[in-house]
Amino acid sequence: MNIRSRSGREWRLLALATLTLSSYVVLTRLLPYRFWRRLGSSISRTRRNAPTSDMVVRALDGASVLVPGGGNCLARALAGRVLLSRYGVSSEIVLGVAKAADGSLKAHAWLRREGRTLLGEQGVSGFQPMPDLAGRL
Repeated sequence: MNIRSRSGREWRLLALATLTLSSYVVLTRLLPYRFWRRLGSSISRTRRNAPTSDMVVRALDGASVLVPGGGNCLARALAGRVLLSRYGVSSEIVLGVAKAADGSLKAHAWLRREGRTLLGEQGVSGFQPMPDLAGRL
């Protein structure tokens, strides 16, 4: 998307995405899972004139370029969930694991809405989703 073709609404959403992603890059590095999991699911408001899921994904893609560490799949999935939740749109974060060629475990996070992967789609193949532990942690 050309910089000049962005509307004021898209610029505001990009600014919000940059702030949210920056926060989650820091939170995921400093705080334990149970804290940021609850924080990500506690924000939920319904607003008129909400952006589409695709607009939120584009804003996060732009923010990922601006924020150091913004390419982190977990931070992106958490930020995406918070942004969608802010507009009353439900989504789910999926955490997956895969065995690397050297025998070590690799992890990946992605964001889904109604069965469609919104964020993190590039790395999903080969990863097995972990069971939902939301009620147990």
